[in-house]
Amino acid sequence: SRSEKERFVVADRALADYDTLFAAWGKDPQAQDDLTRWRIDRLGALKSRARTAEVISEYEQLTAAGVAIPPYALRWVAASYLDQRQPEIAADLYRRVFSAPDGDADHRLEDTTALYYALLESERPEEALKLANDLADSVPQRIQLTGQTVGDPNDDWVDAQLLAAQAGADGTAGADLPGTEQRLETLAGQAPGNISVRLAQADLYRVRDWPRLSESLLKETESVAPRDVSLEVSQGHTAQDLQEWRQLDALTDDVVERFPESRQVQRLAREREVHDMAELRVMTYGGKSYGGGSNGAGAVSGSRDFGIESRLYTPPIAEDWRLFGGIGYAMGDFSEGIGNHRWQVLGVERRTRDMTLEAEVSNHSYGYGDKTGARVSLARDIDDHWQYGGSLDYLSANTPLRALNSDISANGGSAFLRWRANESREWKLSLSPSHFSDGNNRFEALLTGREGVYRSPKVQVDLGLEVGASHNTLEDTPYYNPEADLSVLPTVTVNHVLYHRYQTSWSQQFQAGAGTYSERGYSTGAVGLLSYGQRYSWNDVFDIGAVLSVINRPYDGDRETDLRLAVDLTYRF
Repeated sequence: SRSEKERFVVADRALADYDTLFAAWGKDPQAQDDLTRWRIDRLGALKSRARTAEVISEYEQLTAAGVAIPPYALRWVAASYLDQRQPEIAADLYRRVFSAPDGDADHRLEDTTALYYALLESERPEEALKLANDLADSVPQRIQLTGQTVGDPNDDWVDAQLLAAQAGADGTAGADLPGTEQRLETLAGQAPGNISVRLAQADLYRVRDWPRLSESLLKETESVAPRDVSLEVSQGHTAQDLQEWRQLDALTDDVVERFPESRQVQRLAREREVHDMAELRVMTYGGKSYGGGSNGAGAVSGSRDFGIESRLYTPPIAEDWRLFGGIGYAMGDFSEGIGNHRWQVLGVERRTRDMTLEAEVSNHSYGYGDKTGARVSLARDIDDHWQYGGSLDYLSANTPLRALNSDISANGGSAFLRWRANESREWKLSLSPSHFSDGNNRFEALLTGREGVYRSPKVQVDLGLEVGASHNTLEDTPYYNPEADLSVLPTVTVNHVLYHRYQTSWSQQFQAGAGTYSERGYSTGAVGLLSYGQRYSWNDVFDIGAVLSVINRPYDGDRETDLRLAVDLTYRF
Protein backbone atom coordinates (compact mmCIF):
# COMPACT_ATOMS: atom_id res chain seq x y z
CA SER A 1 0.00 0.00 0.00
CA ARG A 2 3.02 2.28 0.19
CA SER A 3 3.87 4.65 -2.60
CA GLU A 4 6.62 3.99 -5.10
CA LYS A 5 9.03 6.35 -3.35
CA GLU A 6 8.34 4.76 0.04
CA ARG A 7 8.81 1.15 -1.04
CA PHE A 8 12.01 0.77 0.99
CA VAL A 9 10.78 2.43 4.19
CA VAL A 10 9.82 -0.79 5.98
CA ALA A 11 13.00 -2.61 4.89
CA ASP A 12 15.19 0.27 6.03
CA ARG A 13 13.37 0.41 9.37
CA ALA A 14 13.78 -3.33 9.84
CA LEU A 15 17.49 -3.19 9.04
CA ALA A 16 17.94 -0.35 11.52
CA ASP A 17 16.14 -2.40 14.18
CA TYR A 18 18.38 -5.40 13.49
CA ASP A 19 21.46 -3.20 13.85
CA THR A 20 20.17 -2.09 17.25
CA LEU A 21 19.51 -5.69 18.35
CA PHE A 22 22.94 -6.88 17.23
CA ALA A 23 24.62 -4.00 19.04
CA ALA A 24 22.71 -4.71 22.24
CA TRP A 25 22.92 -8.52 22.34
CA GLY A 26 25.85 -9.43 20.11
CA LYS A 27 28.18 -10.22 23.01
CA ASP A 28 25.66 -12.02 25.23
CA PRO A 29 26.31 -15.81 25.08
CA GLN A 30 22.74 -16.58 26.11
CA ALA A 31 21.37 -14.66 23.10
CA GLN A 32 23.26 -16.59 20.42
CA ASP A 33 20.25 -18.63 19.27
CA ASP A 34 18.20 -15.45 18.97
CA LEU A 35 21.02 -13.72 17.10
CA THR A 36 21.17 -16.57 14.60
CA ARG A 37 17.42 -16.36 14.03
CA TRP A 38 17.69 -12.58 13.57
CA ARG A 39 20.50 -13.00 11.06
CA ILE A 40 18.37 -15.43 9.06
CA ASP A 41 15.33 -13.16 9.10
CA ARG A 42 17.49 -10.15 8.26
CA LEU A 43 18.19 -11.81 4.87
CA GLY A 44 14.62 -10.96 3.90
CA ALA A 45 15.09 -7.29 4.76
CA LEU A 46 18.32 -7.16 2.76
CA LYS A 47 16.60 -8.83 -0.18
CA SER A 48 13.69 -6.37 -0.01
CA ARG A 49 16.22 -3.53 -0.02
CA ALA A 50 17.86 -4.96 -3.19
CA ARG A 51 21.13 -5.53 -1.34
CA THR A 52 21.50 -8.97 -2.88
CA ALA A 53 25.30 -9.15 -2.66
CA GLU A 54 25.02 -8.76 1.12
CA VAL A 55 22.37 -11.50 1.22
CA ILE A 56 24.80 -13.90 -0.42
CA SER A 57 27.69 -12.89 1.85
CA GLU A 58 25.61 -13.35 5.01
CA TYR A 59 24.22 -16.67 3.75
CA GLU A 60 27.68 -18.03 3.07
CA GLN A 61 28.84 -16.97 6.55
CA LEU A 62 25.85 -18.70 8.14
CA THR A 63 26.31 -21.93 6.22
CA ALA A 64 30.05 -21.91 6.95
CA ALA A 65 29.10 -21.80 10.64
CA GLY A 66 26.88 -24.85 10.18
CA VAL A 67 23.56 -23.01 10.40
CA ALA A 68 20.63 -24.73 8.65
CA ILE A 69 18.73 -22.20 6.54
CA PRO A 70 14.93 -22.74 6.45
CA PRO A 71 13.09 -22.87 3.08
CA TYR A 72 11.52 -19.42 3.42
CA ALA A 73 14.99 -17.86 3.73
CA LEU A 74 16.47 -20.06 0.98
CA ARG A 75 13.96 -18.43 -1.34
CA TRP A 76 15.51 -15.00 -0.63
CA VAL A 77 19.01 -16.38 -1.08
CA ALA A 78 18.15 -18.09 -4.37
CA ALA A 79 16.64 -14.88 -5.72
CA SER A 80 19.80 -13.02 -4.72
CA TYR A 81 22.05 -15.47 -6.54
CA LEU A 82 19.87 -15.11 -9.62
CA ASP A 83 20.07 -11.32 -9.35
CA GLN A 84 23.87 -11.54 -9.11
CA ARG A 85 24.06 -13.67 -12.28
CA GLN A 86 24.87 -16.97 -10.59
CA PRO A 87 21.88 -18.91 -11.97
CA GLU A 88 23.32 -22.41 -11.42
CA ILE A 89 23.47 -21.88 -7.66
CA ALA A 90 20.03 -20.27 -7.71
CA ALA A 91 18.53 -23.26 -9.53
CA ASP A 92 19.95 -25.69 -6.95
CA LEU A 93 18.58 -23.60 -4.09
CA TYR A 94 15.11 -23.37 -5.63
CA ARG A 95 15.06 -27.15 -6.03
CA ARG A 96 15.90 -27.44 -2.33
CA VAL A 97 12.95 -25.16 -1.56
CA PHE A 98 10.66 -27.39 -3.64
CA SER A 99 11.84 -30.59 -1.97
CA ALA A 100 11.65 -29.25 1.59
CA PRO A 101 8.96 -31.08 3.62
CA ASP A 102 7.84 -27.79 5.21
CA GLY A 103 7.77 -25.84 1.92
CA ASP A 104 5.05 -23.26 1.35
CA ALA A 105 2.62 -24.31 -1.41
CA ASP A 106 1.36 -20.73 -1.70
CA HIS A 107 4.69 -19.75 -3.25
CA ARG A 108 4.71 -22.56 -5.84
CA LEU A 109 4.00 -20.30 -8.81
CA GLU A 110 6.53 -17.70 -7.71
CA ASP A 111 9.22 -20.31 -7.02
CA THR A 112 8.60 -22.20 -10.26
CA THR A 113 8.81 -19.00 -12.27
CA ALA A 114 12.08 -18.07 -10.59
CA LEU A 115 13.46 -21.59 -11.19
CA TYR A 116 12.45 -21.28 -14.83
CA TYR A 117 14.56 -18.15 -15.26
CA ALA A 118 17.44 -19.72 -13.33
CA LEU A 119 17.41 -22.67 -15.75
CA LEU A 120 17.09 -20.37 -18.74
CA GLU A 121 20.01 -18.21 -17.66
CA SER A 122 22.01 -21.38 -16.98
CA GLU A 123 21.59 -22.20 -20.69
CA ARG A 124 19.27 -25.14 -20.03
CA PRO A 125 16.31 -24.02 -22.18
CA GLU A 126 14.86 -27.52 -22.67
CA GLU A 127 14.54 -28.05 -18.91
CA ALA A 128 13.08 -24.57 -18.51
CA LEU A 129 10.48 -25.21 -21.22
CA LYS A 130 9.41 -28.52 -19.65
CA LEU A 131 9.12 -26.88 -16.24
CA ALA A 132 6.91 -24.08 -17.60
CA ASN A 133 4.66 -26.49 -19.52
CA ASP A 134 4.28 -28.77 -16.49
CA LEU A 135 3.28 -25.77 -14.38
CA ALA A 136 0.74 -24.61 -16.97
CA ASP A 137 -0.81 -28.09 -17.08
CA SER A 138 -1.08 -28.40 -13.30
CA VAL A 139 -2.59 -25.03 -12.32
CA PRO A 140 -6.42 -25.07 -12.56
CA GLN A 141 -8.16 -22.38 -14.56
CA ARG A 142 -10.77 -21.84 -11.83
CA ILE A 143 -10.78 -22.17 -8.06
CA GLN A 144 -13.75 -24.20 -6.84
CA LEU A 145 -14.98 -23.01 -3.46
CA THR A 146 -17.42 -24.85 -1.24
CA GLY A 147 -21.01 -24.05 -2.17
CA GLN A 148 -20.19 -22.62 -5.59
CA THR A 149 -21.44 -24.18 -8.81
CA VAL A 150 -19.00 -22.16 -10.94
CA GLY A 151 -15.49 -21.57 -9.63
CA ASP A 152 -13.77 -18.18 -9.43
CA PRO A 153 -11.16 -17.26 -12.06
CA ASN A 154 -7.66 -18.24 -10.96
CA ASP A 155 -5.09 -15.49 -11.49
CA ASP A 156 -2.30 -18.04 -11.05
CA TRP A 157 -3.60 -19.89 -14.11
CA VAL A 158 -3.08 -16.80 -16.29
CA ASP A 159 0.44 -16.33 -14.96
CA ALA A 160 1.29 -20.00 -15.54
CA GLN A 161 -0.09 -19.91 -19.08
CA LEU A 162 1.86 -16.73 -19.77
CA LEU A 163 5.10 -18.30 -18.57
CA ALA A 164 4.52 -21.36 -20.78
CA ALA A 165 3.73 -19.18 -23.78
CA GLN A 166 6.87 -17.10 -23.35
CA ALA A 167 8.95 -20.22 -22.80
CA GLY A 168 8.37 -21.19 -26.42
CA ALA A 169 10.22 -18.06 -27.55
CA ASP A 170 12.86 -17.82 -24.85
CA GLY A 171 16.34 -19.18 -25.40
CA THR A 172 19.35 -18.16 -27.37
CA ALA A 173 17.49 -17.53 -30.63
CA GLY A 174 13.83 -18.04 -29.83
CA ALA A 175 12.78 -21.53 -30.84
CA ASP A 176 9.10 -21.06 -31.67
CA LEU A 177 8.18 -17.42 -32.16
CA PRO A 178 5.10 -18.08 -34.34
CA GLY A 179 3.76 -20.56 -31.79
CA THR A 180 4.37 -18.11 -28.97
CA GLU A 181 2.60 -15.37 -30.90
CA GLN A 182 -0.49 -17.57 -31.32
CA ARG A 183 -0.55 -18.61 -27.66
CA LEU A 184 -0.24 -15.01 -26.49
CA GLU A 185 -3.04 -13.88 -28.78
CA THR A 186 -5.28 -16.60 -27.36
CA LEU A 187 -4.33 -15.70 -23.80
CA ALA A 188 -4.93 -11.99 -24.46
CA GLY A 189 -8.46 -12.88 -25.54
CA GLN A 190 -9.03 -14.83 -22.33
CA ALA A 191 -7.49 -12.15 -20.08
CA PRO A 192 -7.92 -8.87 -21.97
CA GLY A 193 -7.13 -6.70 -18.95
CA ASN A 194 -3.90 -8.43 -17.97
CA ILE A 195 -1.02 -5.99 -18.45
CA SER A 196 1.66 -8.68 -18.27
CA VAL A 197 0.13 -10.49 -21.24
CA ARG A 198 0.03 -7.25 -23.24
CA LEU A 199 3.66 -6.49 -22.45
CA ALA A 200 4.68 -10.01 -23.43
CA GLN A 201 2.92 -9.54 -26.76
CA ALA A 202 4.65 -6.20 -27.35
CA ASP A 203 8.07 -7.65 -26.53
CA LEU A 204 7.44 -10.55 -28.91
CA TYR A 205 6.47 -8.17 -31.71
CA ARG A 206 9.77 -6.39 -31.22
CA VAL A 207 11.70 -9.68 -31.33
CA ARG A 208 9.90 -10.51 -34.58
CA ASP A 209 11.10 -7.19 -36.05
CA TRP A 210 7.73 -5.43 -35.81
CA PRO A 211 8.63 -2.40 -33.63
CA ARG A 212 5.75 -0.27 -34.89
CA LEU A 213 3.22 -2.93 -33.97
CA SER A 214 4.89 -3.17 -30.57
CA GLU A 215 4.74 0.60 -30.17
CA SER A 216 1.02 0.65 -30.96
CA LEU A 217 0.19 -2.06 -28.42
CA LEU A 218 2.32 -0.41 -25.75
CA LYS A 219 0.51 2.87 -26.35
CA GLU A 220 -2.81 1.13 -25.74
CA THR A 221 -1.44 -0.45 -22.56
CA GLU A 222 -0.16 2.93 -21.40
CA SER A 223 -3.74 4.14 -20.93
CA VAL A 224 -4.22 1.45 -18.26
CA ALA A 225 -0.88 1.69 -16.42
CA PRO A 226 1.02 4.75 -17.65
CA ARG A 227 3.78 4.55 -15.01
CA ASP A 228 4.36 0.81 -14.96
CA VAL A 229 8.12 0.24 -14.97
CA SER A 230 7.97 -2.82 -17.24
CA LEU A 231 5.84 -0.85 -19.69
CA GLU A 232 8.32 2.02 -19.82
CA VAL A 233 11.29 -0.34 -20.21
CA SER A 234 9.57 -2.05 -23.13
CA GLN A 235 8.75 1.35 -24.64
CA GLY A 236 12.41 2.29 -24.27
CA HIS A 237 13.63 -0.76 -26.18
CA THR A 238 11.03 -0.13 -28.88
CA ALA A 239 12.04 3.51 -29.15
CA GLN A 240 15.62 2.42 -29.72
CA ASP A 241 14.57 0.04 -32.50
CA LEU A 242 12.63 2.90 -34.12
CA GLN A 243 15.56 5.32 -33.77
CA GLU A 244 13.47 7.55 -31.50
CA TRP A 245 16.50 8.69 -29.52
CA ARG A 246 14.88 11.49 -27.53
CA GLN A 247 12.06 9.19 -26.47
CA LEU A 248 14.65 6.60 -25.45
CA ASP A 249 16.42 9.17 -23.28
CA ALA A 250 13.22 10.37 -21.61
CA LEU A 251 12.05 6.85 -20.77
CA THR A 252 15.45 5.65 -19.60
CA ASP A 253 16.05 8.69 -17.41
CA ASP A 254 12.64 8.24 -15.80
CA VAL A 255 12.97 4.54 -14.89
CA VAL A 256 16.60 4.91 -13.78
CA GLU A 257 15.57 7.65 -11.36
CA ARG A 258 12.65 5.64 -10.02
CA PHE A 259 14.00 2.06 -10.00
CA PRO A 260 17.82 2.13 -10.18
CA GLU A 261 18.05 -1.30 -8.53
CA SER A 262 15.93 -3.06 -11.20
CA ARG A 263 17.86 -5.39 -13.51
CA GLN A 264 15.55 -4.69 -16.44
CA VAL A 265 16.07 -0.96 -15.91
CA GLN A 266 19.83 -1.46 -15.74
CA ARG A 267 19.68 -3.41 -18.99
CA LEU A 268 17.88 -0.58 -20.77
CA ALA A 269 20.36 1.93 -19.34
CA ARG A 270 23.24 -0.21 -20.59
CA GLU A 271 21.84 -0.34 -24.13
CA ARG A 272 21.42 3.44 -24.09
CA GLU A 273 25.00 3.79 -22.82
CA VAL A 274 26.32 1.60 -25.65
CA HIS A 275 24.31 3.57 -28.20
CA ASP A 276 25.98 6.78 -26.97
CA MET A 277 29.50 5.40 -27.51
CA ALA A 278 31.92 5.91 -30.36
CA GLU A 279 32.09 3.02 -32.82
CA LEU A 280 34.98 1.47 -34.74
CA ARG A 281 34.35 -0.85 -37.68
CA VAL A 282 37.10 -2.82 -39.38
CA MET A 283 36.65 -5.12 -42.38
CA THR A 284 39.40 -7.08 -44.08
CA TYR A 285 39.66 -9.88 -46.60
CA GLY A 286 42.23 -11.90 -48.48
CA GLY A 287 41.81 -14.29 -51.36
CA LYS A 288 43.61 -16.69 -53.64
CA SER A 289 42.27 -17.72 -57.05
CA TYR A 290 43.14 -20.86 -58.97
CA GLY A 291 42.46 -21.37 -62.65
CA GLY A 292 41.18 -18.42 -64.64
CA GLY A 293 42.39 -19.38 -68.11
CA SER A 294 45.89 -19.75 -69.52
CA ASN A 295 47.49 -17.04 -67.39
CA GLY A 296 46.16 -18.50 -64.14
CA ALA A 297 44.96 -15.13 -62.83
CA GLY A 298 41.47 -14.70 -61.44
CA ALA A 299 39.13 -12.90 -63.82
CA VAL A 300 37.74 -10.52 -61.19
CA SER A 301 40.10 -10.31 -58.23
CA GLY A 302 43.37 -11.56 -59.72
CA SER A 303 45.42 -14.53 -58.64
CA ARG A 304 45.58 -13.11 -55.11
CA ASP A 305 44.02 -10.07 -53.45
CA PHE A 306 43.83 -8.32 -50.13
CA GLY A 307 41.83 -5.46 -48.71
CA ILE A 308 41.15 -3.67 -45.42
CA GLU A 309 38.94 -0.75 -44.45
CA SER A 310 38.31 0.90 -41.10
CA ARG A 311 35.73 3.50 -40.14
CA LEU A 312 35.42 5.43 -36.92
CA TYR A 313 32.07 6.96 -35.91
CA THR A 314 31.76 9.65 -33.26
CA PRO A 315 29.25 9.37 -30.41
CA PRO A 316 25.83 10.78 -31.39
CA ILE A 317 25.75 14.55 -31.82
CA ALA A 318 22.41 16.23 -31.07
CA GLU A 319 20.92 12.72 -30.90
CA ASP A 320 20.52 12.14 -34.65
CA TRP A 321 23.96 12.84 -36.12
CA ARG A 322 27.29 11.06 -36.26
CA LEU A 323 30.48 12.07 -38.04
CA PHE A 324 32.74 9.37 -39.43
CA GLY A 325 36.09 9.01 -41.07
CA GLY A 326 37.83 6.05 -42.58
CA ILE A 327 40.80 4.73 -44.50
CA GLY A 328 41.18 1.73 -46.75
CA TYR A 329 43.56 -0.21 -48.92
CA ALA A 330 43.08 -2.88 -51.59
CA MET A 331 45.47 -4.77 -53.87
CA GLY A 332 45.13 -7.42 -56.54
CA ASP A 333 47.63 -9.37 -58.63
CA PHE A 334 46.37 -9.32 -62.24
CA SER A 335 47.93 -10.57 -65.46
CA GLU A 336 48.61 -6.95 -66.50
CA GLY A 337 50.27 -6.13 -63.16
CA ILE A 338 49.60 -5.55 -59.48
CA GLY A 339 46.89 -3.01 -58.73
CA ASN A 340 46.78 -0.88 -55.58
CA HIS A 341 44.04 1.39 -54.30
CA ARG A 342 44.21 3.64 -51.25
CA TRP A 343 41.36 5.82 -50.09
CA GLN A 344 40.28 8.12 -47.27
CA VAL A 345 36.68 8.95 -46.39
CA LEU A 346 35.02 11.71 -44.36
CA GLY A 347 31.28 11.85 -43.91
CA VAL A 348 28.17 12.39 -41.82
CA GLU A 349 25.32 10.09 -40.87
CA ARG A 350 21.82 11.02 -39.73
CA ARG A 351 19.53 8.48 -38.10
CA THR A 352 15.93 9.40 -37.38
CA ARG A 353 12.67 7.53 -37.22
CA ASP A 354 12.13 5.56 -40.44
CA MET A 355 15.24 6.96 -42.12
CA THR A 356 19.03 6.62 -42.23
CA LEU A 357 20.99 9.05 -44.41
CA GLU A 358 24.72 9.11 -45.15
CA ALA A 359 26.85 11.55 -47.15
CA GLU A 360 30.59 11.32 -47.65
CA VAL A 361 33.50 12.66 -49.66
CA SER A 362 36.53 10.56 -50.41
CA ASN A 363 40.03 10.73 -51.81
CA HIS A 364 41.31 7.89 -54.02
CA SER A 365 44.80 7.03 -55.14
CA TYR A 366 45.32 4.09 -57.48
CA GLY A 367 48.41 5.06 -59.45
CA TYR A 368 47.14 8.00 -61.52
CA GLY A 369 47.15 10.80 -58.98
CA ASP A 370 44.60 11.68 -56.32
CA LYS A 371 40.95 11.59 -57.36
CA THR A 372 37.97 12.93 -55.41
CA GLY A 373 34.82 10.86 -54.96
CA ALA A 374 31.48 11.37 -53.25
CA ARG A 375 28.53 9.30 -52.16
CA VAL A 376 25.06 9.80 -50.68
CA SER A 377 22.80 6.98 -49.53
CA LEU A 378 19.31 6.72 -48.08
CA ALA A 379 17.35 3.91 -46.43
CA ARG A 380 13.73 4.57 -45.47
CA ASP A 381 11.19 2.34 -43.75
CA ILE A 382 7.61 2.40 -44.97
CA ASP A 383 6.32 0.17 -42.18
CA ASP A 384 7.40 -2.95 -40.30
CA HIS A 385 7.65 -4.91 -43.55
CA TRP A 386 8.72 -2.62 -46.38
CA GLN A 387 11.90 -0.59 -46.81
CA TYR A 388 13.36 1.20 -49.80
CA GLY A 389 16.54 3.12 -50.44
CA GLY A 390 19.31 3.95 -52.80
CA SER A 391 22.63 5.65 -53.33
CA LEU A 392 24.46 7.87 -55.80
CA ASP A 393 28.21 7.47 -56.27
CA TYR A 394 30.81 9.64 -57.94
CA LEU A 395 33.91 7.50 -58.38
CA SER A 396 32.07 4.49 -57.05
CA ALA A 397 33.60 2.29 -54.38
CA ASN A 398 32.20 -0.67 -56.34
CA THR A 399 34.47 0.03 -59.30
CA PRO A 400 36.51 -3.15 -59.92
CA LEU A 401 40.12 -2.79 -58.83
CA ARG A 402 41.17 -4.25 -62.17
CA ALA A 403 39.45 -1.30 -63.91
CA LEU A 404 41.11 1.25 -61.61
CA ASN A 405 44.45 -0.38 -62.35
CA SER A 406 43.92 0.65 -66.00
CA ASP A 407 42.81 4.17 -65.01
CA ILE A 408 39.15 3.40 -65.62
CA SER A 409 36.75 4.73 -63.00
CA ALA A 410 32.98 4.46 -62.68
CA ASN A 411 30.09 6.57 -61.47
CA GLY A 412 26.79 5.00 -60.60
CA GLY A 413 24.03 4.42 -58.16
CA SER A 414 21.71 1.82 -56.79
CA ALA A 415 18.14 1.40 -55.63
CA PHE A 416 16.63 -1.33 -53.52
CA LEU A 417 13.28 -2.52 -52.22
CA ARG A 418 13.12 -4.90 -49.28
CA TRP A 419 10.20 -6.87 -47.89
CA ARG A 420 10.62 -8.46 -44.48
CA ALA A 421 7.82 -10.63 -43.18
CA ASN A 422 9.47 -11.33 -39.82
CA GLU A 423 12.78 -12.28 -38.27
CA SER A 424 13.22 -15.33 -40.52
CA ARG A 425 11.77 -14.37 -43.91
CA GLU A 426 12.77 -11.54 -46.23
CA TRP A 427 13.38 -10.64 -49.88
CA LYS A 428 15.39 -7.81 -51.36
CA LEU A 429 15.69 -6.53 -54.94
CA SER A 430 18.58 -4.24 -55.89
CA LEU A 431 19.13 -2.43 -59.20
CA SER A 432 22.53 -0.84 -59.87
CA PRO A 433 23.37 1.13 -63.05
CA SER A 434 26.89 2.48 -63.55
CA HIS A 435 28.87 4.32 -66.23
CA PHE A 436 32.58 3.63 -66.71
CA SER A 437 35.01 6.25 -67.95
CA ASP A 438 35.89 4.03 -70.94
CA GLY A 439 32.32 4.37 -72.19
CA ASN A 440 30.92 1.13 -70.84
CA ASN A 441 27.44 1.19 -69.30
CA ARG A 442 26.68 -1.58 -66.85
CA PHE A 443 23.34 -2.54 -65.35
CA GLU A 444 23.13 -5.06 -62.51
CA ALA A 445 20.15 -6.61 -60.78
CA LEU A 446 20.26 -8.77 -57.68
CA LEU A 447 17.44 -10.61 -55.93
CA THR A 448 18.16 -12.20 -52.55
CA GLY A 449 15.83 -14.08 -50.25
CA ARG A 450 15.95 -15.93 -46.95
CA GLU A 451 13.53 -18.33 -45.30
CA GLY A 452 14.01 -19.83 -41.84
CA VAL A 453 13.11 -23.52 -41.85
CA TYR A 454 14.26 -24.71 -38.42
CA ARG A 455 14.72 -23.08 -35.04
CA SER A 456 15.92 -24.45 -31.73
CA PRO A 457 17.71 -22.75 -28.84
CA LYS A 458 21.09 -23.80 -30.25
CA VAL A 459 20.59 -24.31 -34.00
CA GLN A 460 18.95 -22.21 -36.71
CA VAL A 461 18.70 -23.26 -40.36
CA ASP A 462 17.88 -20.87 -43.22
CA LEU A 463 17.34 -21.49 -46.90
CA GLY A 464 18.58 -18.73 -49.16
CA LEU A 465 18.42 -17.77 -52.81
CA GLU A 466 20.55 -15.34 -54.79
CA VAL A 467 19.70 -14.46 -58.38
CA GLY A 468 21.98 -11.97 -60.12
CA ALA A 469 22.07 -10.61 -63.66
CA SER A 470 24.11 -7.96 -65.45
CA HIS A 471 24.44 -6.34 -68.88
CA ASN A 472 27.38 -4.38 -70.31
CA THR A 473 27.56 -2.33 -73.51
CA LEU A 474 31.32 -2.49 -74.15
CA GLU A 475 33.47 -5.47 -75.10
CA ASP A 476 37.20 -6.20 -74.80
CA THR A 477 37.77 -4.26 -71.59
CA PRO A 478 40.75 -4.94 -69.28
CA TYR A 479 38.34 -5.88 -66.50
CA TYR A 480 35.83 -8.73 -66.43
CA ASN A 481 32.86 -7.43 -68.37
CA PRO A 482 30.40 -10.04 -69.73
CA GLU A 483 27.93 -8.85 -72.34
CA ALA A 484 25.14 -10.42 -70.31
CA ASP A 485 25.08 -13.01 -67.56
CA LEU A 486 22.78 -14.68 -65.07
CA SER A 487 23.61 -16.53 -61.86
CA VAL A 488 21.27 -18.55 -59.67
CA LEU A 489 22.58 -19.80 -56.32
CA PRO A 490 20.36 -21.50 -53.71
CA THR A 491 22.04 -21.89 -50.32
CA VAL A 492 21.48 -23.47 -46.93
CA THR A 493 22.92 -21.77 -43.86
CA VAL A 494 23.26 -23.31 -40.40
CA ASN A 495 24.02 -21.23 -37.31
CA HIS A 496 25.09 -23.21 -34.26
CA VAL A 497 25.45 -21.51 -30.89
CA LEU A 498 28.49 -22.93 -29.10
CA TYR A 499 28.30 -20.77 -25.98
CA HIS A 500 25.92 -18.17 -24.65
CA ARG A 501 25.81 -16.44 -21.31
CA TYR A 502 24.02 -13.13 -20.88
CA GLN A 503 25.70 -10.66 -23.28
CA THR A 504 28.46 -13.03 -24.36
CA SER A 505 27.95 -15.43 -27.24
CA TRP A 506 30.06 -17.63 -29.50
CA SER A 507 28.64 -19.32 -32.58
CA GLN A 508 29.69 -21.08 -35.76
CA GLN A 509 28.13 -20.87 -39.21
CA PHE A 510 28.07 -23.35 -42.08
CA GLN A 511 26.90 -22.50 -45.59
CA ALA A 512 26.62 -24.59 -48.74
CA GLY A 513 25.26 -23.62 -52.12
CA ALA A 514 24.92 -25.12 -55.58
CA GLY A 515 23.65 -23.25 -58.63
CA THR A 516 24.38 -22.20 -62.20
CA TYR A 517 26.11 -19.38 -64.04
CA SER A 518 25.14 -18.46 -67.60
CA GLU A 519 27.12 -16.00 -69.74
CA ARG A 520 26.17 -14.93 -73.25
CA GLY A 521 28.49 -16.62 -75.77
CA TYR A 522 29.43 -19.42 -73.36
CA SER A 523 27.71 -22.54 -72.10
CA THR A 524 26.02 -22.63 -68.70
CA GLY A 525 28.23 -23.92 -65.92
CA ALA A 526 27.74 -25.10 -62.35
CA VAL A 527 28.53 -22.98 -59.30
CA GLY A 528 29.46 -24.47 -55.95
CA LEU A 529 29.96 -22.72 -52.60
CA LEU A 530 31.16 -23.90 -49.20
CA SER A 531 31.92 -21.68 -46.24
CA TYR A 532 32.61 -21.92 -42.54
CA GLY A 533 32.69 -19.08 -40.05
CA GLN A 534 32.66 -18.19 -36.38
CA ARG A 535 31.39 -15.14 -34.52
CA TYR A 536 32.07 -13.91 -31.00
CA SER A 537 30.26 -11.11 -29.15
CA TRP A 538 31.10 -9.72 -25.73
CA ASN A 539 29.45 -7.27 -23.36
CA ASP A 540 27.46 -5.41 -26.06
CA VAL A 541 30.59 -3.54 -27.21
CA PHE A 542 32.74 -6.07 -29.03
CA ASP A 543 31.79 -8.23 -32.00
CA ILE A 544 34.09 -10.11 -34.35
CA GLY A 545 33.46 -12.66 -37.06
CA ALA A 546 35.52 -14.58 -39.60
CA VAL A 547 34.39 -16.58 -42.63
CA LEU A 548 36.50 -18.90 -44.79
CA SER A 549 34.83 -19.70 -48.11
CA VAL A 550 35.58 -21.48 -51.34
CA ILE A 551 33.57 -20.97 -54.52
CA ASN A 552 34.01 -22.68 -57.86
CA ARG A 553 32.46 -21.11 -60.98
CA PRO A 554 33.20 -20.28 -64.64
CA TYR A 555 34.28 -16.90 -66.06
CA ASP A 556 34.32 -16.53 -69.87
CA GLY A 557 34.12 -20.31 -70.07
CA ASP A 558 37.17 -20.89 -67.85
CA ARG A 559 36.51 -22.52 -64.50
CA GLU A 560 37.97 -20.76 -61.48
CA THR A 561 38.22 -21.59 -57.78
CA ASP A 562 38.36 -18.74 -55.30
CA LEU A 563 39.51 -19.30 -51.71
CA ARG A 564 38.72 -16.35 -49.45
CA LEU A 565 38.95 -15.31 -45.81
CA ALA A 566 36.91 -12.33 -44.57
CA VAL A 567 37.01 -10.80 -41.08
CA ASP A 568 34.88 -8.03 -39.63
CA LEU A 569 35.12 -6.33 -36.24
CA THR A 570 32.96 -3.80 -34.41
CA TYR A 571 34.07 -2.15 -31.18
CA ARG A 572 32.29 0.53 -29.18
CA PHE A 573 34.03 2.65 -26.59
